[in-house]
Amino acid sequence: METTTEKIERFKGETEGHLDRISSMGDSQKCHSQEWLRYRMILYCSLLDSLSKVACRDKNAGVRFRIQRLIEEHSQWEESARISLLHLAKATSKISGTEFEPLRRWAYREINSSLPRDAPDNFCGLERDLSCDPSIEQVLKLWPTGNDGVPLALGNYRLEKFTHASMFYCFRNKMVHEFRMPGGGSHLFAGKTPFYQRITTADVEHTPSGVRMTPSFLRWELIYPEKFVSALCRGILGSVTEALHAESRSPYDEFIEGEYWIDALNDD
Repeated sequence: METTTEKIERFKGETEGHLDRISSMGDSQKCHSQEWLRYRMILYCSLLDSLSKVACRDKNAGVRFRIQRLIEEHSQWEESARISLLHLAKATSKISGTEFEPLRRWAYREINSSLPRDAPDNFCGLERDLSCDPSIEQVLKLWPTGNDGVPLALGNYRLEKFTHASMFYCFRNKMVHEFRMPGGGSHLFAGKTPFYQRITTADVEHTPSGVRMTPSFLRWELIYPEKFVSALCRGILGSVTEALHAESRSPYDEFIEGEYWIDALNDD
């Protein structure tokens, strides 16, 4: 009979095999197009869903809770708890009340410094890593609270909505439920870490001396590159495997098997 340790190692091996096959998709076509990238990203997100079910044993937990907890507890992604300044600033612009005015002013000062619309002469490159994003503690200093001391909602949003762990859940939803990647940034030549990408277009002017092309700013986009998502999956798998060994728990116990597709019908 297979021991619990053997079951854990079998699960790890199977999942590593899935990751290897996902990463190689499109190779035979010598193609690294956006279409193949989309297919791979969808499968990575689906695999993380499976790992979240193994890691979080609360049967009543929603998918958002499971995914964010998986990232917070089993990934080495240091910026996952940082606040996406790009999204926070935009959210403050949607609120007309005065309570959030100090936060709004601060957010846009930070945006103009870290993610400028008009790049100054000393601004290097078209990318910025997530180190420009603030911590929750920094934002809380300016976030208004009610009489009970509890932070107010920013419209329909709580502060935690803007963490990168939460942003990744939004990314996952677009991939899994809408079959598309969020935003319109380019993943071409993307590295191994998340970043903000400066999107520009070119204004073309025909002059007597030739064609002059002047870059024109459009927007900033948040990018979670494929190499990052792949590494995130592998790192989380390693951490979840260690936790399973420590708890002497089989991952297969979290999945209900049976002839009926409605899980509750297979209880007896």
